[in-house]
Amino acid sequence: MRIRDAYVIGIASASFFMSYFSRLAWSIVSSYSTLKPTIIEDSVVFSLFFIGYVVVQVPAGLVSDRVGPKYVVMASLIGLAASSFVSGMANAMWVEYVASLFMGLSAGWIYPATVKLLTISFRGPELPVAMGYYSIAWPLSIVLAGATLPEICTVLGWRWSYYIIALTSIIIASLYVPTNVRGYGGNARGALNLKLLRNSDVMVVSLSGFLFFMSYWTITLYAYKYFLSIGLTTTLPASPTHS
Repeated sequence: MRIRDAYVIGIASASFFMSYFSRLAWSIVSSYSTLKPTIIEDSVVFSLFFIGYVVVQVPAGLVSDRVGPKYVVMASLIGLAASSFVSGMANAMWVEYVASLFMGLSAGWIYPATVKLLTISFRGPELPVAMGYYSIAWPLSIVLAGATLPEICTVLGWRWSYYIIALTSIIIASLYVPTNVRGYGGNARGALNLKLLRNSDVMVVSLSGFLFFMSYWTITLYAYKYFLSIGLTTTLPASPTHS
């Protein structure tokens, strides 16, 4: 693999990783938050994030066609950084609500734009391989969220989880500066085909995806707090020593 190809896959994957990591963070961080949110308040935070995330999906694809995915991802990451910083600074739940909505509005642009970036950067058999590497980002974000966020909250405080997300997002955005992306705009004049909404295959796939993600996100977003509520500790006990 050429260095340039690895670089493109790396920054696209890192961007996708942050869009997932940011939405997972509250499910863990809320357990340590001094705001002491209830389950209902947690649910509002999650819902507002995904409302913002869903609303921008189609516009993200259209704008990526017109102005290029590089600039869309950079702007999205900067927005993600700003909203994450506000979330970390919050002293009231209503601030978390606003920050979560804007976090979703920012993160929602990343997936369509990075997929566009990969499709114009790779052709033929290279594209599935690139997408394979790229797709590792979302399960990896779940693994690392569980492995790092509790420790960060315990050692540095819950607010630092969001400060680190903000700083990382800015760093990743800066990595796009030297990239030279060409070839976008092939679908810039294309129109939305709303007839697809009546296609039975599309409906079946959409319903299947809805049921999968409903069960998946329910477990991912609420399991950590549930386990704590039934008495499991936030840290592993030290290994016993033998004399």
